[in-house]
Amino acid sequence: MEPQPVEDSAPVRGSRLGADDWLDAAVEVLLEDGIGGLKISRLSSRLGVTKGSFYWHFTDIATMKSELADHCRKVQAAAVTRLANLEELPPVERIEGMAGLISDPRRWRMEAAMRRWAETDGSIADSIAELDGQIFQISHQ
Repeated sequence: MEPQPVEDSAPVRGSRLGADDWLDAAVEVLLEDGIGGLKISRLSSRLGVTKGSFYWHFTDIATMKSELADHCRKVQAAAVTRLANLEELPPVERIEGMAGLISDPRRWRMEAAMRRWAETDGSIADSIAELDGQIFQISHQ
């Protein structure tokens, strides 16, 4: 199953939170304030739960950031796959499809947030460089 971009909506207060809810909240904070804004207290406040809830799903903030990075990589890789699938279309439809993929403002916000994160995390920088290479190859075929 193809990873989907995270949702903008928060879970209903009082509902049981899962790791994905925490990651969704982390994406929103990443988009708003960058990786430096990711704090357990901020995330728990955003979700309306205690900090203890965080520890049911993650050992520490570093573990959550690692899972967030994996999630973001999967979302970006899925976008690259969709781009590669456009290769089989006639030129005009291919350009229209490419325009649709790159015209989403949320995608650009995520792209910018990931590139800022890459400035302080080599593994994120490596992932972005790899994805950039794939996109370059696909777009120049």
